[in-house]
Amino acid sequence: MRNSRFFSFSLMYLLLALPLQAAPWVNTDDLYLRSSIQLLADAGHLKTPVNTLPLMWRPLLQDLTTLDSSILDEHELLAYTRLLTAARFAQQSSSSALTVSASTDPLGQSAGANQYQQKGLFAISSEVVANNWSAGVVKQFRKDPFDSNLYSDNTSNWDGSYGAYAVGNWALIAGVLPQWWGPAQQQSFSFDNRTRPAKSLQLSRLNANELLGSTFDWFGPVHINVQVGEYAGTAVLRHARYGAARANFKPTAALEWGVSVFRIRPYTNELLTVPELFDRYSFEDMTTLGVDLQWRLGAGSVYAEISSQRSVAIANGWLVGAQWHFGHQKLLLNAFAELQYIPEKYQYWQGLQPDQPLQQLQRMVSVGLKAYSPEGRAAYIKTALTQSNMTETASLLTLQDYLIDPLSLQTGIQLPIWQGLLSFDYHLQYGERYGGQGNTLVHAAGFTWEWRW
Repeated sequence: MRNSRFFSFSLMYLLLALPLQAAPWVNTDDLYLRSSIQLLADAGHLKTPVNTLPLMWRPLLQDLTTLDSSILDEHELLAYTRLLTAARFAQQSSSSALTVSASTDPLGQSAGANQYQQKGLFAISSEVVANNWSAGVVKQFRKDPFDSNLYSDNTSNWDGSYGAYAVGNWALIAGVLPQWWGPAQQQSFSFDNRTRPAKSLQLSRLNANELLGSTFDWFGPVHINVQVGEYAGTAVLRHARYGAARANFKPTAALEWGVSVFRIRPYTNELLTVPELFDRYSFEDMTTLGVDLQWRLGAGSVYAEISSQRSVAIANGWLVGAQWHFGHQKLLLNAFAELQYIPEKYQYWQGLQPDQPLQQLQRMVSVGLKAYSPEGRAAYIKTALTQSNMTETASLLTLQDYLIDPLSLQTGIQLPIWQGLLSFDYHLQYGERYGGQGNTLVHAAGFTWEWRW
């Protein structure tokens, strides 16, 4: 276990040598890194809550320094070293990245670890981390984005940019950051990476492991995030203002639970430009309350979430799921299965896709498998069977081509090449065309190459 001791000493040095920083953090866009974190949490090696992303590095590193790596089995050791490698890069005083992406079609929903929300993308980014502040600038140039609309063609943006400042155990963050709230792997009720991130001003706890005081010790480590902002939607519903808050608790190694509230106020004038939406969506403010929990079983975990929305009507959505981890020191695998239900009256337009403006997911069963190696090679495959709610006004959109309740398959690979990571993603759907035109196959493919230095 010489390598284990070396990693432990390196981790201790990394943690003690650095002051409490405002950033960086674990983002939502590395699904393989998220699998490593979930593996170590399910095995009981992490005491900090991990179901609110972006996730701060500081409590993760603290947990890893108290971990005796000699007790880890082979696949846990792989996850441990994967976290350490990522932490070393994230804690550099400065870093930069170049990303090039192209796809045959602008896929709104995330395909595996990569998003194709336009047919072409060129992005350059740079990040600086100091003692108690950090900042990142990301400039994206896009070709044929799916979220172009009457107000903007959206051929460029600053998605991923941020500024953060630490005061005590709190970070004040302003930016356009991808987020993921809750334990779900396919789709979240509040924030996920299916659409462009929101512009937000946030207040977030830096180190969840610091207890709130003797009165609240029974809560265990607590992560808190409060924010206000503007939600960027799809071409159908472009913007809305919102306020949101989430608290994530871990009273024991086996139990993690969270509560969230999300109040959204749509821009009525923009909704009025799409008459077909009158019968489907409410212009009223919406308040959504959510409770989620995850029970960790060692080699995996089970989780559930309920989301209750108050608007012109009360609607309750829910999801249940499970994940399993297995493998060895050269290959780590993470499998999951998930069932999600969203009632018709639930105003879930945040996740609308460009080819489905009047279809809202009602029920989805999804299963998936992710695998990766220490050398950076990775792959995933996942399939989903969906049932959607369709409105009568959908027939008015005669120019749109819909698939009714399609069966979808997403798969992809990731390879280290040209000093960066090259990813290829493929998306296949099979279903009946709207209007009784028979069954058909629809497919799309894309690639992404990213170089970090």
